[in-house]
Amino acid sequence: MARGKSYPYPTDFTKATYRQLVEESAALFPSGLRFTVLDAIAEGAKVAVEAESHGYTRDGRLYANVYHLLVELENGRIRRVREYLDSGHATEVLTPPG
Repeated sequence: MARGKSYPYPTDFTKATYRQLVEESAALFPSGLRFTVLDAIAEGAKVAVEAESHGYTRDGRLYANVYHLLVELENGRIRRVREYLDSGHATEVLTPPG
């Protein structure tokens, strides 16, 4: 899991930019991307979520990633999401072949 400068995708999101990421991902996964929450814990205004995804890209490659999401709330609403994932897998599968 990485957050380095060489990783080409954002990892910190507002509610609006995270919604945009999800909506734009639909074009990459024509049959959808299924998320399974494995565990979650909340304390104060933060929720930690462990999850997995499973789906096939438009060109038929399997995308099966693992995630840790840190969700920060404000007045009961999402303020920010920080996403950690297997960046090597994401880059390998989501970068167009060639």
